[in-house]
Amino acid sequence: MAFDIERAKLVLSHVIVGVGAVVATLGTVHLLSPTDVTSLTAAFAQLGDSLTKALVAITTIAGVASTAWITISNGPLGMLFKSTKTIAASPALTAQVQQASIADKAPVVAVTDKMPEVAGVGTTATQAGAALANAVPSPTVQPVG
Repeated sequence: MAFDIERAKLVLSHVIVGVGAVVATLGTVHLLSPTDVTSLTAAFAQLGDSLTKALVAITTIAGVASTAWITISNGPLGMLFKSTKTIAASPALTAQVQQASIADKAPVVAVTDKMPEVAGVGTTATQAGAALANAVPSPTVQPVG
């Protein structure tokens, strides 16, 4: 169930009205002075207003955080990592990658070559391997074998 700010405001207003009724009753039966009734009523009204503002702020912050997460996860890096996980887990998609053009493969190799954990990218000692190595401007991407 999602948080509903309007419902929270409504519940909060009912609580404040209930507290106000209790304070008024205590004033009517002379357990509280008129000054105390006025002070308590004002204090609870201010508390209710502050809590409402806090709920609005929390809801706004949650919305901003959610938007930021969606933006990051759907950005270029988020899409790259999601896509590569999906492709690596699927033999059919991996076969399609193998059939992709050198121009489509080159950016993937270039990104892989820039990873600090990768000590160069070797390509096959074939015409296609040489073409891929030539398509990536890096001295560490070289045909092997």
